Amino acid sequence: MKKVVLIMGGCRSGKSRYALELASQVTEKNNIFIATLVPGDDEMKTRVQRHQKERDQHWKTFEAPIR
Repeated sequence: MKKVVLIMGGCRSGKSRYALELASQVTEKNNIFIATLVPGDDEMKTRVQRHQKERDQHWKTFEAPIR
């Protein structure tokens, strides 16, 4: 049975880390990541790049910036 999990929280609250941890426990590797952040400074751009590198080929990413 397919499962949908919505993870929400504040900036730097561990959402991405939790999502990767949760997804690693699932045998069906058909993961979707919806990226909503609009990086406003160099620190946030660096964080976005790090998060992108952490996701393997099983992730499909949709960018949906919230402005």
